[in-house]
Amino acid sequence: MSSTINNEHRYQITDTSTKMTAPRTLLFGVLLLPYTMFKPSQAVFTGTILLPHGDFALDPSFCRVGSKERLVADDIAAASRTTARWLLNQEPDIVILTTPHGLQLDYDYGIYHGNQGSGEVMLGQDLVPDDKGSPCNSHIHSPYNVSVDSIDLVDFSVSNDLLQSLQPQYPVSAIYSPNTGIPIPLYWGEIVPLIFLLQQQSKRVKNPSSSSPQGRQQTLPFRTLVWTFPHRRYEHAPEMVPELLAMGADIMSWISKRPERIAVVVSGDLAHTHLASGPYGYSNTSVAYDAAIDAWLNSSDSANPCHQNAQTALLELARSLQPAALSCGFTGYVLWHGMMQCQDSTAQSKDDTHFRSKLLGLGNVTYYGMCSGFFEETQERSIFTTTSNTIVSDTT
Repeated sequence: MSSTINNEHRYQITDTSTKMTAPRTLLFGVLLLPYTMFKPSQAVFTGTILLPHGDFALDPSFCRVGSKERLVADDIAAASRTTARWLLNQEPDIVILTTPHGLQLDYDYGIYHGNQGSGEVMLGQDLVPDDKGSPCNSHIHSPYNVSVDSIDLVDFSVSNDLLQSLQPQYPVSAIYSPNTGIPIPLYWGEIVPLIFLLQQQSKRVKNPSSSSPQGRQQTLPFRTLVWTFPHRRYEHAPEMVPELLAMGADIMSWISKRPERIAVVVSGDLAHTHLASGPYGYSNTSVAYDAAIDAWLNSSDSANPCHQNAQTALLELARSLQPAALSCGFTGYVLWHGMMQCQDSTAQSKDDTHFRSKLLGLGNVTYYGMCSGFFEETQERSIFTTTSNTIVSDTT
């Protein structure tokens, strides 16, 4: 399967006497090609990436050049581009995208059942227009909308297969579009990671017309399975840890039985309590929480996320800090940790792990932290057949 993306700019004219600048909308549209263009072979898990969905990761220019905040934003943005490109190089047929900001059920986890997904969000909506002294404000860059249109979702047979695999043991439900002709709405947690992937795929195909915003075409060579977390995560994320770990392990077992090449994208940000002026206020747990996620990814010389120190960082330290740190990414990180099936590894040496972790960027620009990185399966204890990988850093 292949999806062709047409990228265009839409400009809406407004009265500049009452508004600073005209809001701008970037639209990413998808034209669908048959699912039969997939070439599934044997079960292959191609890897997992962590991507932020914050404004500044996608567009650092909201922050003043030379400021500390701009340097962090540039670093996270470059890391996210590299991370997205790494996943595309694995050539997955299906991407499982976990999101903390999708359509939410009260208690159940959700799997989107629909042909397509579309949505629009505004970048820069958290900026304070009157705060000209802030290093990141709307006087530097006016907020604007970004959209993804008609994103291909997995066939019903695939989403139903996962649903039926999990429902006997876990609270998982399907979330349907009103009818097959209406896309399921997408929001922050899905749109920003998808745009990273769309932008990097555009560079991969090297379309001759890419210099023209009106003529640029992009190709997205996979279908997406959107997984959402229940609303109870806001108050009960620490208590959900055992369930998330067990369910993650069973999702990986399901993947091992599928014929497609499957990857995972975990959309999430870190602590949301870095600034007193932020919407959630300040907590002294914010820095410690972000450091715990750093330790989960970097706790041993072998970059082994199943090492005891790494597991302690995520499942004990970050878990204990979560109620005050307010990380929207925590449940996604724990679900993925369960997928690594660390219980099957002694996890104390570089030769005793299923996966290696690589953190490419971590920091907070304003009130929330962000991180980007990836997990690749080891050759020593490969659960599935894997391919070799090359990392190319992104500085543009």
